[in-house]
Amino acid sequence: MVYARSILVSFLGAVALLFSAAGLSTNAAQAAPPQILGLVATASPTPLICENGKCWAEFSAFCLQQHRKAPDAKTAYVPAADTKLTLRLIGADGTVRTMDAAPLVKIESERIFLSVRMVLPEAVIRGLNGTRAAISVGKLASLVPVITKDAVHPMTAAEIAQFTGPLRAQAEHYVHAAGAGAEDRLTIAATALKLVNYLGNAPVGPVIDEEGLWRHAVGAKASEGLRQSRAALRQCHRLTGGDGYMLGECLRDVHDLNALPVTTRVWKGLRAGG
Repeated sequence: MVYARSILVSFLGAVALLFSAAGLSTNAAQAAPPQILGLVATASPTPLICENGKCWAEFSAFCLQQHRKAPDAKTAYVPAADTKLTLRLIGADGTVRTMDAAPLVKIESERIFLSVRMVLPEAVIRGLNGTRAAISVGKLASLVPVITKDAVHPMTAAEIAQFTGPLRAQAEHYVHAAGAGAEDRLTIAATALKLVNYLGNAPVGPVIDEEGLWRHAVGAKASEGLRQSRAALRQCHRLTGGDGYMLGECLRDVHDLNALPVTTRVWKGLRAGG
């Protein structure tokens, strides 16, 4: 199982293979709406990191529509009608409140369909009397691209309802029903994003303590997926010399390479009709 890659090895090769298999071109149909995405449900709330007035975190995603083009970087998305995103606010006195995060967050694609970033102004959190915040993604969550007025081959209401409803439910089977190895890779992808989110927008230069990063972002839990995740962090730390920025890039590669099979399974499963 591939669980880590050298930062010197480009991720573009894997992406190119996927587009080739799908018969897609990143240069084709630029004015057409991009793919509807599924979100991988979170096992626990994902803490937001606040920097320069913005609080954010990355979340794992996958593609539900093989026939449409992949999203460009920073493509805007909105939660589908039945998608549950929960904002967890922690006050200065330790009190916890939850509310619907969907109307509050800005969502953009990060690396094609493999990850999205949810952003919330820090002022909103402070205005709600929160000192810290986290977001949970519920089951069967999906995201719809914001459609521009000049879009060709527009996305109809029926298409959205199909891919965020029955086909999204069908896709969930292929997210998880591929055996222990696939579940380990999901764990590795989720853990890599925990580490990425904890690092935040780390600059070039500062050296990150590997043990401290793991302890604060993940903890000391034991499972096969987490053991492989720990090994991936160790490898990334060695390859990058612990440089904060480059370590984050390496861990993003770890996430993407382990998240990519979800989309290939979903495409194959939906083509077969379940």
